[in-house]
This record gives sequence, C-alpha cells and structure tokens, in this order.
Amino acid sequence: MKCELSITIRPVRRILSVRDTTDFSFPMQLLPEDDKMGSTMEESLSKRALESAGAFGAMADLMRIFQNMYNKEKNPNGIISLGVAENSLMHQELVEYYADKIKITPFDLTYGAGPGGSVMLREALASLYNRKFSPTFEVKPEHVYTAIGVSGVLDLLFHTIADEGEAILIGRPIYTGFAHDLFGRSKLKLVPVSLKDVDPMGPEAIKYYEKELQVQRNNGVRVRGMILCNPHNPLGKCYTPEVIKEYAKFCNSHQIHFISDEIYALSIYSTPSNTTAVPFTSTFAVPGLTDVISPHLVHVVYGMSKDFCANGFRMGCLISPWNEQIFLAAVGAVGVFQWPSSLPDLAWRTILNDHKFLDGFVSENQKKLGQHYQILVNWFKKHNIPYVAGSNAGFFVWTDLRRYLAKIRLPKGDNGKIPGGKTNIPGQPEGAQKRDKILWEKMVDGGVYVGSAEMFFGEEHGWYRFSFSAPREELELGLSRMEKVLNKVDEEAALEGLEALNVN
Repeated sequence: MKCELSITIRPVRRILSVRDTTDFSFPMQLLPEDDKMGSTMEESLSKRALESAGAFGAMADLMRIFQNMYNKEKNPNGIISLGVAENSLMHQELVEYYADKIKITPFDLTYGAGPGGSVMLREALASLYNRKFSPTFEVKPEHVYTAIGVSGVLDLLFHTIADEGEAILIGRPIYTGFAHDLFGRSKLKLVPVSLKDVDPMGPEAIKYYEKELQVQRNNGVRVRGMILCNPHNPLGKCYTPEVIKEYAKFCNSHQIHFISDEIYALSIYSTPSNTTAVPFTSTFAVPGLTDVISPHLVHVVYGMSKDFCANGFRMGCLISPWNEQIFLAAVGAVGVFQWPSSLPDLAWRTILNDHKFLDGFVSENQKKLGQHYQILVNWFKKHNIPYVAGSNAGFFVWTDLRRYLAKIRLPKGDNGKIPGGKTNIPGQPEGAQKRDKILWEKMVDGGVYVGSAEMFFGEEHGWYRFSFSAPREELELGLSRMEKVLNKVDEEAALEGLEALNVN
C-alpha cells in the first residue's frame, strides 16, 4: 500500500509529495481543493499560516523516512536511520528503570506549579548543573524554566528577544532544526556564517561573524543574537573556554544575545582515536565570563532528548541566571503554549535525583558511544572515506562523500538546476546540488538514511552527517546497505566513464 503525504499551497501552485511502500496508509492533505461556497482555503488562512505551511514542506524528505522506519520484526525492509540524532543505546536500561521507579501521585494529575515545570524538576536541573558542570556561580531553581523540548525552549527565547524579520547568527555547518525553531512561529531570519577557510572551533572564526553582522546591518536587518552549539552538531566537537569567552566578547561589543546550546553536554566519549579532543566546558563554567559580557545577554539551553536518550519525552530547559523579572514574565506569557506534561517532568526529575543511577547511566552511555563511534570510523577507514576526525561528543560524524558526486550523471536534458532555485549552500558549481540530491535518493532507495549538507547548511555539497547511536546490529546493517549503494555508484560511473568529472 502506498503512503502519501501531499502538501498543496495554492499561491505558488506547488505540490510536495512523499510516496513510500509501507504497511499502512497515511494520507495528509493540509489544504484541500477549493470549496464551492465562494472562497478558497488559502484565503481563509493567515499569511503566517501559509508561510509556516510552506516551510513545513521542507520536512517532506524527513517524513518519508519516519513513515517507513526499519524494524527487524515488523519492517525489515524499512529505512535504517543513520541520520537522525537519536540515541537508543540505553533504551532498554531506561525502560526497566522507569517501569520500576515512576510513581504517579495525585499531584501529577493537576496543573502543578504551572508552566515552566515543577519546582522539584527545576531544583533537580539546578543541582545537575552545579554537580556536573562546575559553574563559577550557584545555579538556582529560579534560574531554570522548562518547556516542551529544546525546540520549544528556543521558540520561547526567540519570541522574547527578537521581533519578526530580525536575525540570529549561526556558524556553518548548522543543526538543521534551528531553521524551523527560528522561523516556525517567531519568523526570525537564520543567518549562516561561512567558516570555510578557518577552524570553525577556533577563535579565528569570530572575524567572520563580525563580517556577516555588518553585512546584515548594511542590508537593514537587525541581528539580535548568535547560537553557539556546544558540543557542536554536526561536527561533534567542543569549544575551549577561551573561545567561548571570545564569542561572549563579540556579543557584548554589539549587545546581542549569546545563546549556548548544551544539549549534548553529557554525551562525551573517549576512544583511542580522539585522545587529544577538547573536553566539554559549559558557558557557565568559563572563568571571568561576566567580566566580558553584560550577564543578561547570556542564556543556556539544555534538554532530555540526547543525554537521557529520550527524544520522545520532549523536555528542555532555559537557564538564564542574570535576568530581571520582565524577561521571565515575557517568557512565561507565551510559556503556557509550551507547558510540559507532568509525566515527562516526573520522569526527568526521578532520574536526576537518583544520583547513583544517573552517574552509572552516564558512564555506561559514554562508554557505548565511544564503542559505536569507533565502529563507524573504522568503516570509514576501510573504505577510504574522509571525515572530520577527533570528535568526542554527540552521536555523529561529519563525513566527506564529495568524490561520489563526480560519479552521478544527471538525467538526459536535465540542466542540474533545482526547481525554484532554492539552496542552503549558495555559490556551488552548477549541478552539484542536483547530484547531491540524486546521491541521497540512492541511499534512501537502498534502505539507509543520512543527513545531507543541504539539510545542515554545509559549506559544500557532498558532506553528510552519519549518526552511530543505533543498536550495533542496526548500525552494521545500515553501513552494509550504504556500502552497496556506494559500490553501485562506483560501478555505474565506471561503465559510463564519469570518474574524471569535476563538480567541486
């Protein structure tokens, strides 16, 4: 049976479709055909709704994956995801723990403490930061505000610090979800900062932020902040305290907000191939931070999805220690729309308050992440595939498959241009984006998904984010499928004499 997701947005007469062979039907028509009563559906919607629906169209490829996910028993021919940052390595331990430890009380059936999370959870999160991340000050429960996932937290923060059309700077490559977090409701502008010529984790990158900020100002766009993803997604590396401090100085010099996304803070691992990797340092642990930046401009976001292997619980928090009541009141005013459910609140605070289990859980998770990282990079080495070496954080490796783009022939008569001409990677050779898309589709057709540079606002087409936090059997099967896809690309290119084609 075919599964079809169809999104129709009439002002641009465009239909985006995803079709897969699955065991179920999933029809979805966001905007039905014109009715016969004198108006059209789009005419009855707000402009922002139509803009949001258009932006959601970019999710179509990901929906294709989610609707046909691999399952050994139920869907063995489904797509293995080595692209979504979801850690399943400790799922069984968590299932057993929560089955034994979660005790619902009448309090959990009430509105509790209101939006922002229970007092118990905010106390537990403050304790986590004080115990695990060595802040230079005491993080207190009143500094913490929780919401539905880090995306929800960022939505609240962006709504509070910036107006529609204003901008946030983020260095390339960029976690793909930030684009939606910025635009979905607040309609902010994501400004990618190209760092192609420098170490993106080093202090020399800051001059490119300075340059881009001036470009935006010259174009009449007000920059309201920047996001430092630390640990970095998709590079899997950490910033030094010295570099964090330099970014804080930059933000202070322009009085823009400094947002540190620390969602992978406990997903740090060690392997024989990354012994010199920079360890994680929280922004709150940087000595002298408040000497170089107005403290009210500093915000940290953290969540349950990654370090606690619980993407589905949708719990995140904003920690903003130096803000006045007006800031907290502004966040709370819209926080009612991101009010966390009491059960994930209960689950998170339960594990946070069980220090013995938590410490053992973190240690075992880090050990497994290191083992799976090594499985992946050993596979890269076996197949002579370049990658960004020295990662020690997160669940992924930024990988260079550019050589395969040269082996992709465009369909006869295809000029290589993407319909609409949209791209997240401007300035690339003609045809590179289309070849990258064809290569990605070959992977999906071969039963394995990884995230492309187009999704992650990379510097060049042909780079991919490989995630390694699937169960070992699934990881190895996914890599086996990837090997078959790439071998077939090699074979077809040899037959057609495409090895020398230059698209870089």
